Amino acid sequence: QEGQDGLVTRTTIEVTHDGVLVDSQMNESILQEEMERVVRVGTKIAPGTLQTVVVTTTTLHGTIQITDASLYEDYYEVNVVGTDGMQRTTYEVVLDNQGIELSRTEVSTEVVEPVYEVVTVGTKPIHESEIQTVEETIAFTTETRENPELAEGVRNVLQVGQNGLKTLTYDVAYQYGKEVSRELVNEGNHYIIIVIFNGNCLFLLFYFFSCGQQSNERNKRFVGFLYKR
Repeated sequence: QEGQDGLVTRTTIEVTHDGVLVDSQMNESILQEEMERVVRVGTKIAPGTLQTVVVTTTTLHGTIQITDASLYEDYYEVNVVGTDGMQRTTYEVVLDNQGIELSRTEVSTEVVEPVYEVVTVGTKPIHESEIQTVEETIAFTTETRENPELAEGVRNVLQVGQNGLKTLTYDVAYQYGKEVSRELVNEGNHYIIIVIFNGNCLFLLFYFFSCGQQSNERNKRFVGFLYKR
């Protein structure tokens, strides 16, 4: 379709006073509309036409993981940022008049190797526990008994005090290496040594007892030894 120019008439009205322009108006009238020119352009490829085709393929990067037993298991750090690899190949392609490929010749190939991502992760458990055994001393007490047969101010030790010993077993819980709880699981066996001296006799009394976690009952037994001069 051929194009056609449009036609427009413009009329200007001017008002003057004593030779001085005081007003101006312009009227426009379209006598003929313009018409666009339409041109058809062919896109059909002529026989033997060469085309340049670029084919790009991507190679995903891998990950190398380094474990560190001194770091906690929620630790994660990227030491090297990984990047994908790429291969870009350029071809010259010959097409027939139907656009069907007749031949393909490789012109150039560009290869970019992928870069592995390197990360460090911790493997040390955040929550840990251990069994601890602690020995504690049982302090002896002193009992004073009045004896009217002894002179005032005279003190006669009937029984020498001796500290006892008990074993405590705890289940200790840790979080990030710090103690967060401690639970007594067993008090073990306790014993107290009692020494009784009365005149010519020395009597050693071993007092054993044990406490369980599930019961308040104590198992007791005595072992005594008597020595005479």
